[in-house]
Amino acid sequence: MAELLTDHLNRVYKIPGFRSLQKEIVTSILEGRNVAAFLPTGMGKTLLYQVPTTFLKLKTVVISPLIALIRDQAERARKLKIPVFELHGLNSTEENQLALNSFFDLEYGLLILSPERWNLSVRAIIEDKEPSIFLVIDEAHCISVWGQSFRPSYTEMTYDFKNHPESRLLVLSATPTKDLIPLVKNQFKPESLQIFTGDLYRYNLSYAVRIIPSALGFLAEIIEKLNGSSILYHQSREGVEKLAALFSSRREKVSWFHAGLEKSEKQKQSLAFLSGKSDFMVATSAFGMGIDKADIRYIFHFDIPESIEEYLQETGRAGRDGKKSWIYLLIEEEQIHWLKKGIEEIENWLELKPGIKLTKPDFRSPYARKTFATVLQSNYLDLIADSEFSEIPYYLNIKLETNLNQTVSTEPGEISIPEVLVHLYTGKIMVESLSVDLGKVGEFLSLSRQEVFQRILSLEESGVLTIHDIKNKLPFLLPAVWKSADRSPHLLCTKIQEKLEKINFWLGYLTGQDCLMNLLVTGMDAGRKGYSCGLCSSCLAKGESSSRIGDMDLLTELLRKNSGKMDYRDILIHLSGVWQEENKTPLSKIRIDQVLQFGIKEGWFRENRFGKGSEIEFIG
Repeated sequence: MAELLTDHLNRVYKIPGFRSLQKEIVTSILEGRNVAAFLPTGMGKTLLYQVPTTFLKLKTVVISPLIALIRDQAERARKLKIPVFELHGLNSTEENQLALNSFFDLEYGLLILSPERWNLSVRAIIEDKEPSIFLVIDEAHCISVWGQSFRPSYTEMTYDFKNHPESRLLVLSATPTKDLIPLVKNQFKPESLQIFTGDLYRYNLSYAVRIIPSALGFLAEIIEKLNGSSILYHQSREGVEKLAALFSSRREKVSWFHAGLEKSEKQKQSLAFLSGKSDFMVATSAFGMGIDKADIRYIFHFDIPESIEEYLQETGRAGRDGKKSWIYLLIEEEQIHWLKKGIEEIENWLELKPGIKLTKPDFRSPYARKTFATVLQSNYLDLIADSEFSEIPYYLNIKLETNLNQTVSTEPGEISIPEVLVHLYTGKIMVESLSVDLGKVGEFLSLSRQEVFQRILSLEESGVLTIHDIKNKLPFLLPAVWKSADRSPHLLCTKIQEKLEKINFWLGYLTGQDCLMNLLVTGMDAGRKGYSCGLCSSCLAKGESSSRIGDMDLLTELLRKNSGKMDYRDILIHLSGVWQEENKTPLSKIRIDQVLQFGIKEGWFRENRFGKGSEIEFIG
């Protein structure tokens, strides 16, 4: 089968061979196994389901979180002449039905859709019509409650593998959060699941922490000197617009992006950046997933990241072309003070003795307030199940994203939230954001404020509404009465404790002396103890990129073990990453490149280039 697979790869995909782990993963899928594969951004995860689809003529269903990503994946397949069909809201009902019918009619092909559409109807139809499929869960970290990308519709997906034993499952992500595999096993119940974790180190990314008096002043000083495309991430929509306006006066081509923009404006700003008409993007975390731009050289963050997973996802968008790129976390000295203060305030609050009534905390640190608010929001349903909440003292600024004629009720015979909002607010909501009284909407629908709030959150996830702002510092008060004396306070404290661990991680990342890249990778329960990238600000401060005796021998020995030839990426993985033998010191990419260039110059090695990659050959 190996020769047939190589021939197929050359003929259909026009590439000479697989990258590291790709061959093992594809072979496992071809042998009928269920697989979870975690590979860093830019390492060719799409090929992992395309090859089995075309080689075995499988009917493959790909679950993807964004329309932009669905369309991009479909376009890549079309270029390879793979039959592909998309189901999403930009198609009419008739077009979606035709696509689904065509998928059933053909011998093989790809069907790409969102988790919401899968849950609503497509899963049941496919289970009824198709005896077996190849089910691919792309961006699977959206299942994990540990990440900011968490999406409830991902956790609601199911498939009956028990009654479809010939079906295969492939779970794909660049970030293996600690709860993801147990969640996948519990949710889909595959007979078995083979796990592949690739090398999550990115050898061309230089991570840096800058603790400075003014992050804005630092960036304003260097923005005109940046040579290449850049992204600046900011957590606030208002902050994004202010920074974009400010930097437009210093750099001619600046774009901006956040979830509150109109669809047409989002497309305009994204296209300008992706096409190269602008080379500096200011954005919230809403920008990035599914973005295919290989030459991003710089990524900046003005805020302490929400999670390791989010930070790796966002920073991983740099340097996909393999060239060196720079990652800056710009933190002001005052932020470190309030971060430490926030940790102290949360720890004090967690020392409450059992039986003492929980009260709304009076945190001074913005990090403590945000932590508490985030936990309450993300665990709303769990907490409310065992409590009686006091009045919810907030309003929402909301904007409708779609025309009312396209908005349907969530249940037959039920008036939808958008219809009620337009009725109560005289249509203004169609063209501008406005403050919405949850109590007023609840009275009209005979729902509690909590139920209205939950429905609005679900509509935002599906793209019908955008919530612009929650005015209060905390989204709601603590429960006035707990129905269960133990469970709810314990649950709340447990969630706060988990969040506290993350804050402590970032304090260590900002103020410690360990390799920054290794801290991020080991924070995802991957990587190896004691690894130094040689590129980050911490390693460079300690001189970790200095030369070592015997490096040439290491490279020569590795090449001889592999018949004298190796892909350049594989050399990096074996000498720098998780596969390096325990008794040998990992080398930085800088040092490996130094050794290679010297060896090529001296005639010991030869570099054979192909496409975007290269092979190193030992000629002695």
